[in-house]
Amino acid sequence: MKLELSAAAVNVGRDAVGLTVSVLNSADGTPVTDLQGRNFVVAAVQIPSSWSSYKKLTLGPVRELADGVYSFSTRSASGMQHKGRYALLVTMAGTKGWAPLFGREMVEFTRP
Repeated sequence: MKLELSAAAVNVGRDAVGLTVSVLNSADGTPVTDLQGRNFVVAAVQIPSSWSSYKKLTLGPVRELADGVYSFSTRSASGMQHKGRYALLVTMAGTKGWAPLFGREMVEFTRP
């Protein structure tokens, strides 16, 4: 199932980042519900000191705020405490029912 993702960093803490992600079915625009933490993969693509080699981040619990809208945060991530610009890649993994999930979105933010 090809998905359209929209993602934003909503809370940039000292060693964690809160993310809100909207997930829609590309075929008809309907919200994709009942996803779990294992369906989301977040990786650091760029950190202030250098480009990273797709370092996967550990996620906290995933909550569905509304149909197709999910909120979660990264857990403490070493190397992400420095001030500067970050780029995270949010991708979908696994399946929903029998359909494999495909989708990705880049999230950029600056840690002051």
